[in-house]
Amino acid sequence: PQLKPSTEELISYCLIGEHGEPNACKAIFQEGFLRGFAIAENIAERLFVFNVVRAFLHLLHIKNIDKEAEAITQRVVLNKEARSFHIFHAQDFTHYVRDTLPKKLITIDPIDDAAAKIGLGWRILDRGKENKIEEREACTQFLNKVVEALLSEIRTTLASFERITTVKRLIANSEKANAEHDHWERTSAALIGLHNHDDDAIYRCVEQLSKFSGAGVPSRALIEIALCICPHEEGTQISDIELSKLLARASLVIRIGGLSDAIYYNALAPELKISPLGDILFRDDFGQLVVQPMLSRAIGDKFIASAPLQKKNYDDPEAITTTKGIISDEFWNIWKKEMGFDLDEARHIIGALEDKGIADHTAILSISQSEYFSCVCSDQVSKNTAERFLDQFSLLPRQRWDKPPKGFAMKDIYPWRFGRRLSFVTRPILQVDHSDDSLLIIAPGALRKGFAYVFDGAYRGSLEQSFFKSDEMRNAWWGKAGEGHSFNAHVARLLSNAGWQKRENIGLPELLSRKMDRDFGDIDVIAWRSDRKEVLVIECKDLSLARNYSEIAALLSDYQGKDIGGKPDSLKKHLNRVAMLQENLDQLRQFTGIQQPKIVSCLVCSGIVPMQYAKIDALANTHVGSIEDILTL
Repeated sequence: PQLKPSTEELISYCLIGEHGEPNACKAIFQEGFLRGFAIAENIAERLFVFNVVRAFLHLLHIKNIDKEAEAITQRVVLNKEARSFHIFHAQDFTHYVRDTLPKKLITIDPIDDAAAKIGLGWRILDRGKENKIEEREACTQFLNKVVEALLSEIRTTLASFERITTVKRLIANSEKANAEHDHWERTSAALIGLHNHDDDAIYRCVEQLSKFSGAGVPSRALIEIALCICPHEEGTQISDIELSKLLARASLVIRIGGLSDAIYYNALAPELKISPLGDILFRDDFGQLVVQPMLSRAIGDKFIASAPLQKKNYDDPEAITTTKGIISDEFWNIWKKEMGFDLDEARHIIGALEDKGIADHTAILSISQSEYFSCVCSDQVSKNTAERFLDQFSLLPRQRWDKPPKGFAMKDIYPWRFGRRLSFVTRPILQVDHSDDSLLIIAPGALRKGFAYVFDGAYRGSLEQSFFKSDEMRNAWWGKAGEGHSFNAHVARLLSNAGWQKRENIGLPELLSRKMDRDFGDIDVIAWRSDRKEVLVIECKDLSLARNYSEIAALLSDYQGKDIGGKPDSLKKHLNRVAMLQENLDQLRQFTGIQQPKIVSCLVCSGIVPMQYAKIDALANTHVGSIEDILTL
């Protein structure tokens, strides 16, 4: 790699020269100055401003121009991150082929969005019925019919377009959305620096990132449907106008499906109204008070948190030759048992497909199965391994999209559900037909993201247990990952570093020095310190970010502090333990040495959770937030 210039070298490239015209001079930047924009800190940007200012001051015959120019530069360039010019190193596959993606991202047009809603409610509502629908079952049944009507429109439209060109166009739009999202994240430090950490600027960035997601998510849902519905080698090519209309309808399916789930989980009031124009109206306190602020904060926090990490984009990428030894042997072996290939074999396969994409200079490969095997099989990857990988990550066409194959459930195809077994995210290799040497459409960028998503979901236990097949992954590992013991240890370690005494995963019998009449479960972390009365009783939850109405409502349903089916939900289990300690303060005093212990109930989460926004009566006396939030109490 080429060495980056020092600050002294860059300064030497900045000169002022005379110009032939009167009252004019030149700010000169000699060869080599451009290399300064490959430095993570905005040294070159600062020197550019400094030299231009010097040139103006030179024309004005100002004395001590360097001192004056430095003072002005400090007022213009407010920090080390602000910049508008970058020289990045290519870090992943898409950076090499981004120019082959469409120049314009097709997003949801507001007119198409409005047109999809007009008359929708009246098409479903039975004649003679009132335009107001109440009660949970009636509302969910009505919304399910709306979803089916929209899906029927989508299927009818897609049936006129040729399969391969349509699927490739949808993949291209999805990859374009990912590329735009990636570009904004790569330049996040510069954007935040240019606006000097202004909250309004960050909000605008959140809006833009949401726009990319708003195009990418429905594009991926349409890919799954088009693979089954579009005729093979028949039909017309899809236009941008038709694509925008389909995106609007797919987005509406995702939204209404999520609303139906929210009503089912009692997070949204079961009350719908059909407007005179046929739009479906509802009281969206849940969206306004919980979903929107939570997701906006999550996106904004991620954007800000990613900014310091972007320095790596100015350096050569680091190559990892093997993950063996980095990943625990236990998970390595369980993964191989579940998948039929290990992590390094998967990395070799993905790397080979990326290399082919770069060599062919295309973001989307169209290759036969035989070409696939020829491309990925090597000394590191056997044909059997390549077959197992293809089986795991391939999505096949079905005669009916709405009929999942044997071994799968309807929830695996619902577009508003994440972590589905039959989604483009978890199966990004598309098999176009069922011939002996069928055509495969592969976007290596999507394949790497999809593989990482499945790997992370397996490792952290964030994918549903039903996603996996082997007993080892479904039970032994998934249960351990889902319990979040590693997060408990992280919380306990931070408390200890802050001066607290603590115990992890401790049962009430040990705390109270007696047997209990029933199993209350363990307290994740209990913490105290000699100079305070507070005793922190902490429930630790390493929860994945809930990303839409459906997931947020489902998560909230387990934190109402109630009995569900005769058993306490997650919150009530914690509150029961807190109540038992409250009734036995003498024993708690003996255990901790705190003379007048004051119990503080805490729900510590690894990220932003809806419980921080929802009004749940049972949480009134429980602190909800990160461990950093709890340490400020």
